[in-house]
Amino acid sequence: MWWLLLFALAKDPAVCLKQARVKIEKNQNAEDLLRCAAKGGIAEGQYLLGRLILNRIAAEDEPERFEGLAWVALAAKSGYPPASRRWEILAADLPLEDLERIEQKTKKLL
Repeated sequence: MWWLLLFALAKDPAVCLKQARVKIEKNQNAEDLLRCAAKGGIAEGQYLLGRLILNRIAAEDEPERFEGLAWVALAAKSGYPPASRRWEILAADLPLEDLERIEQKTKKLL
């Protein structure tokens, strides 16, 4: 029965975020844990996942770029201060077409 509790905790967004922070501090890949936290509605997880995606892409035309921007936008909409500041910087340089595409992407993420 204890393994059921461990499995349930592993899927808890708050637990995922906590485990992701540990991995990030150790410079380990935390994307799966950040996705768990982000999809669970935790703004910090959304922001960190968005930044992770944006930091690893090389070209602006990569499809992942819009996913990364969408996660940052969702975290900003939730009122997470670092995301709000970052979104203001990012959005200022985006054309209207990209902003619309990001808006559409945010609706598909959750």
